[in-house]
Amino acid sequence: MPNMEQPVPAAATDIAAPDAANSAPSTTAPDTQTNPSSSSSSPGNNKDKDDTPIPSEKPLSKNQLKKRRRYEKSQAIKKRRKEQSRELRRLKAVKEGRDLAAERQQQLANEKEGKGWKKREERWKEIMECA
Repeated sequence: MPNMEQPVPAAATDIAAPDAANSAPSTTAPDTQTNPSSSSSSPGNNKDKDDTPIPSEKPLSKNQLKKRRRYEKSQAIKKRRKEQSRELRRLKAVKEGRDLAAERQQQLANEKEGKGWKKREERWKEIMECA
């Protein structure tokens, strides 16, 4: 059994000390370590848009780390295959003599005019009339 008289370090607790907000900012803010997606916020600002405190996260187990690595690896493979298929389609179009820049311009013009939406809306009206 661990010695109950030893003080618990502040980093190991879920709740920060009440005077921590008034003290000088530390070099390792818990906000920057636990939430890397909020890089736009300053290190001293630990409140997100929803004003909920971020709980300290437990370290991942070996099994969780394996699963995460496996998932990341499969996502990288999926991304690489998608890029390869895009490149093949692009090469095939160039080989057929198509002008990809002109096609893209035509797509943007059609989108701006709303031709696709009009076609889909007409089809939908036909379906609703028959029903």
